[in-house]
Amino acid sequence: MNGKTISVIVPAYNIAPWISRSLDSLLAQSHGDLEIVVVDDGSSDNIREILEGYCEKYPNIKAIYKENGGLYTGYNKAIEVMDTELSICIDSDDSMPHDGIERILKIWKERKDPNVAGLIGLDYDEQGKLIGTLLPEEDSINAASLLCVPGIGDKKYVMCNALWRTIGQMPVFEGEKNFNPHYFVIKLSSKYRFKPVNQCFCIVDYQPDGM
Repeated sequence: MNGKTISVIVPAYNIAPWISRSLDSLLAQSHGDLEIVVVDDGSSDNIREILEGYCEKYPNIKAIYKENGGLYTGYNKAIEVMDTELSICIDSDDSMPHDGIERILKIWKERKDPNVAGLIGLDYDEQGKLIGTLLPEEDSINAASLLCVPGIGDKKYVMCNALWRTIGQMPVFEGEKNFNPHYFVIKLSSKYRFKPVNQCFCIVDYQPDGM
């Protein structure tokens, strides 16, 4: 174990102009109990040079380089290298509120349960507007059911890594790069519930060529 409680997975593909903003927001967190795992999906820009600079300076940043295979193969690679209790995925063009990690760890400590696979939080845009709708005001929910709710919008999942590993990696299909990582949520929801949290976990900035 690396001594950290939560891993922040940052999938990256040709996102050099924005990656520093994402990493800087994670490095500036009010609680430092995190490791940052950047998975580069075969980028052709200069992102490797940027990442190497960060890794040399910050020991809690880990960069993984792989052949281009799509977002879901990046999740598979992250599972292989993480040894923390929790994980959350933040896109490389997004950022986190300054106290995001601190709030997540506090809530998890208060609400963790052996029958719960993690937390679900909210995404907001850079103008402070909620993406989609609030989550149900319930103690726990079936996360897969949210995927069928019209207008619910993107949400941010905090996963318990020990339970995530029980379902294994996503199957890889040759030539398929758009297999949705919601696969993990659906599989976990067949056995476990998630705790809804109506707080901002992520600030999103959708890019036309983002992952």
